[in-house]
Amino acid sequence: MSFRRFLLISAAACCWAVSPVGAQSTIFPTSYTSDYVFPPVGLGSTETASITVVNTAMASSTVETGTTPPAPSCTGTISFSNANGAIGMATSFTLGSEQFKTVTLPFGSGGLSGNRGEIQGKVSLTSSTSSRAPCSLAFSLETYDSSTFATHLVLSNTLAVVGPVLPLLPGR
Repeated sequence: MSFRRFLLISAAACCWAVSPVGAQSTIFPTSYTSDYVFPPVGLGSTETASITVVNTAMASSTVETGTTPPAPSCTGTISFSNANGAIGMATSFTLGSEQFKTVTLPFGSGGLSGNRGEIQGKVSLTSSTSSRAPCSLAFSLETYDSSTFATHLVLSNTLAVVGPVLPLLPGR
């Protein structure tokens, strides 16, 4: 192979790799996870912790291209951890519009010793570059008395995810 032909093939490969068509499959992942980790909170021996998530995205009635828009959907996991690491397995969720998922952690299941221990909650939201389903996730962590159900603590946050944040490409 001549040196000239080698340069031509190399230049073409470089152009393909940095073009929007070639780069789309090599630079951007097809799915990714966004994590929200709550600050550590104390959990007493008579308490239960819970994390609740809700998809507040509404179904769209606007049809731009003559096709039915995708229904709202959020997918992810909810988990707890203590100073020794994860407590049990993460609980998966897939939520349509205005659907809730709550995961509870009683003190006895937290792997804590004594009358009080520290825990952390985590919500992981999985998104895809191929899915255009609207997702607007609101979530909270609370602790409450296991007998009377009186709430002791509420920490909340919202995470709005409409779609992947990608550069605008021609034709989109």
